[in-house]
Amino acid sequence: SFLSALNLSHNHISGRVPDQLGLLRSLTALDLSHNSIDELPDAISGLEEILELNVGFNYLAAMPEGLKYCTRLERLNVASNHISRMPSHLGGCKSLRELDLSSNMIEYLPEDMRGLKKISRIFITKNRIRALPLDMANIFDSVQEINMDRNPLTDLPPKWNERFSLR
Repeated sequence: SFLSALNLSHNHISGRVPDQLGLLRSLTALDLSHNSIDELPDAISGLEEILELNVGFNYLAAMPEGLKYCTRLERLNVASNHISRMPSHLGGCKSLRELDLSSNMIEYLPEDMRGLKKISRIFITKNRIRALPLDMANIFDSVQEINMDRNPLTDLPPKWNERFSLR
């Protein structure tokens, strides 16, 4: 049998996660939350079977480019880190359904996220988002829930009401 789930949350892991993490190819769930991790390796691309990745509550400033090769990833939690830019390479995560980028320092949402065709829940609360892309309403066809509270938003894109019914 192969290791399918690994929970290393609430430990004292700090710095950069070793490249060997990418050798755990059969992992479907990885929880590295609540540590002092400041960098994930590009070797994360080796996690071909990963469905759920939780790296919340660390010190990450960016997500590795190799994440785009995790095409089966369904749930990604990067909440409470130091991310200042929403990673555009997340568009490669074609199966992503739930994304939590809450409590970071994100200032804008990139328009090149059209690859996230299956996304249904997005949490980007407590960031620094002042405006939304003009075609925000057209980017996500399958979104059921977007939580953007506690951002300095001043307006919604003109097409927003045409596409979504706000409740």
